[in-house]
Amino acid sequence: MLDKKLEKYFKRIDKDSHVVLNTALKSSINDFILDTDRIKDPYKFAHHNKLDVETALQLFLYFTDGNPAPLNMLMYVDCQELDCKSPIYLDEWQSHDYIACLHCAEQYLKEDIMRMVKVKFIKNDEFFITKPPTCTYDILTRSDSGLKPSPAIFQSPSIAQDEMKKNIAGIPLDTLTTLNTTSKKEAISKPLSELDERLSRSMMDFKIT
Repeated sequence: MLDKKLEKYFKRIDKDSHVVLNTALKSSINDFILDTDRIKDPYKFAHHNKLDVETALQLFLYFTDGNPAPLNMLMYVDCQELDCKSPIYLDEWQSHDYIACLHCAEQYLKEDIMRMVKVKFIKNDEFFITKPPTCTYDILTRSDSGLKPSPAIFQSPSIAQDEMKKNIAGIPLDTLTTLNTTSKKEAISKPLSELDERLSRSMMDFKIT
């Protein structure tokens, strides 16, 4: 049975995408998002549904749009030290010109490391929690004062380290930004589009300074 909270995403895909969402594919997407694995593997999903990888990635991007959304994006780079290779998680509030690996303390210039950003798709449990109408979240989102939670552009590394060790390849950020366009030439995932713009501005600021 399809989760009702995912229905609006299926409708948008039907409207804006070249993908034909038959009953079997809808059911597969539904089950894939709802299963217990927190890290979602688009390559496995593509193989299971006989889709090309680009189509699978675009489908995943649809489910990152919203606040909250069914999927969040965990962004990181791999430390380049041969004896380390630990993931370095990116924080959207990162204001320094360098990023340091927490495991080996190796430092990287932002200008260099942004070319190596990868993404993993993470199930956002918050999306599937039914909140009472009087909860703080709803009060903030309905407030006329403009105080709204910041969109989950990506998810901080709250997941266990053993989850990251699973053999699920990260997707280059450049690949996703290239695929982040509907058949109507609009952004599939507005959070990803906003992040790309912020990273571009950050790089321009870095070059100017």
